[in-house]
Amino acid sequence: MNDEGGGHPWRGGGGGVGWEGGILEALIAGVAWVATPAVVAEQSLLADVGGFDESLELSEDYDLWLRFARRSEVAVVPRALVAVRQHRENIWRADGPAVRASWVGVYERLLADPDLAAIHPLCRRQWARANVSLADRHRGDGHYRAAFGSLLYAARPGLALPVWWRALAKTLLRPIVPAWARRLRRGAT
Repeated sequence: MNDEGGGHPWRGGGGGVGWEGGILEALIAGVAWVATPAVVAEQSLLADVGGFDESLELSEDYDLWLRFARRSEVAVVPRALVAVRQHRENIWRADGPAVRASWVGVYERLLADPDLAAIHPLCRRQWARANVSLADRHRGDGHYRAAFGSLLYAARPGLALPVWWRALAKTLLRPIVPAWARRLRRGAT
């Protein structure tokens, strides 16, 4: 739920239909979402996948859901049992570059796994998108060199993504376009 107690439209509006069955590809693609307090798993499954990876500073939950999804299908209780509050202080909002860098790392783990070769193209696309997201955050913070580095790092799969090209153009042009021109572009006076 958002700060006002309502659902987020990009999260299904709160109370939407959940994903069932095999959700690995939907999780990787970012269309399925798992709320940590809503997860109930058998202890044997948790032991089998090794639990939360404490070596990860961030995205350890996403990493765990991906490992769960590789080993087990998902069942959904057809009514809301928990509410997850989204607010400005959520870690994924407050610490943007670190969170986005952690997504890059999670996708790199998937790409390093030969057992997932069949879905490596999807993983590569999402890895490139995570790098674009990281570049966008760096650029937003005024760190153009870091933004360009993230884009360059993801150039090989990124070349096929329009979002990569837009991010590259913004990263190259923003430092040289005067602030007044950027305000005109946004419609501000």
